[in-house]
Amino acid sequence: RYSLTFMDEANTGGNGPTHITVDATGNTIAVANYGDGSISTISLSKTGSPIGTTSLVFNEGTGPNKERQNGPHAHGVYFDKANKHLFVPDLGLDKVLIYPFDAVTSKLGEQLPPLQTAPGAGPRHMTFSSDEKFAYVINELDSTLLTASHAAGDGKLTILSNNPTLPADFIGKNSTAEVEIHPNGNFIYASNRGHESIVVFKRDPETGLLTFLQHAPCGGQHPRHFKIDPSGKWLLCGNQDSHTITILALDPATGLLGPPSNSIVCPSPSCILFAR
Repeated sequence: RYSLTFMDEANTGGNGPTHITVDATGNTIAVANYGDGSISTISLSKTGSPIGTTSLVFNEGTGPNKERQNGPHAHGVYFDKANKHLFVPDLGLDKVLIYPFDAVTSKLGEQLPPLQTAPGAGPRHMTFSSDEKFAYVINELDSTLLTASHAAGDGKLTILSNNPTLPADFIGKNSTAEVEIHPNGNFIYASNRGHESIVVFKRDPETGLLTFLQHAPCGGQHPRHFKIDPSGKWLLCGNQDSHTITILALDPATGLLGPPSNSIVCPSPSCILFAR
């Protein structure tokens, strides 16, 4: 059995922290503060306890969606494998912000040229292909999945395509939430809150481009997060509004998902991770 023991805490320096990640050395945590849109880095001791905030970055701007984009809203933080850059999808600014990162000092440098999405897209989360030649950004507000090339040396992202996550005839309200690449690299998955589905795309490893395969019912309401298990044969979906986690069989050869099968009760699940 696993248990948790409180060690220490630190203020993120911002309002409404929503996403964290640890750098490759294990010495730094980056935090996206959704409420005020700030981004912070916190250095860690050798035992993993937070020492203090080393960078706190505030941005300015708005987007065309007056209800959701009244200011910056950093929604995710992602280090590259080289541990040289931090990428931050900002829902309020319609940008993926890019910062140089110093792993020795835990500090962020001056912002590099960002990736600019379509107006009102609302970038939320992202993921990289295993070779980091491509990045995939899930846009919450316009229900699209953006494909970009990635120049590992300077961190530059360049848009290649934008795929809708919904059927063409869908007329209800929807917002997307999570995106993940299958462990074999051949398929990519994203969740639709409203359509209540997981959309499946086939991924071309050479070009990075996507081809639609399937809209699979998630078996619940408001699939805020999901996770593919390490074997690549199962997808666990956290349905926030129906308070369930559903399990969908996954065929690694075709990428296709089966119908929701087992379901467990879980109050408002918002994130699923597997212990290593």
